[in-house]
Amino acid sequence: MKSIFIRNGLILFAVCLVIFLISRFFFFSDFLKATVIVNSFVFPLLFAVAAVISTLQLTKKQRIINFREGFSASYITVFTAGFLMMIFIYLYFNYIDIAAEKQLRMQWLQNIQKLPEKNKVMLEIENQLLNYKENIFKISSLIKVFIFTLALPFYGLLSILIALFFRKK
Repeated sequence: MKSIFIRNGLILFAVCLVIFLISRFFFFSDFLKATVIVNSFVFPLLFAVAAVISTLQLTKKQRIINFREGFSASYITVFTAGFLMMIFIYLYFNYIDIAAEKQLRMQWLQNIQKLPEKNKVMLEIENQLLNYKENIFKISSLIKVFIFTLALPFYGLLSILIALFFRKK
């Protein structure tokens, strides 16, 4: 049964990959704005829909599911897609299109410099972006972002809510 959830995760990954590439190549001049919109609105909605579809498939097959089964159906799907997307982003920014990271950094700097009033935190961010020598898409940074902002809070909370909704007592 878990292979269905992994398959759904692979389909979700493929859809996310297409959306990422569209935002990269069709919004080349404003890649930062396009990725912020996609990461804030499009991907969370897609992940929620995919998690619900996986849980619905399990519910249709078994008729009655408990909380653990509903949570697993949802979490395995979104975790698979998210993990593969993280690996793709690492490979993309470090090996496929190295200039894209520099373009993102320059767009961040331009946005910060457009602010009329800069506070201490914004000035520190600007200094870090100007003096940053390493690639911001290194694997340790991506793993921290994946675990602490996606895998645990977003995927976990989404899966808990879906499991609570679909469970039968």
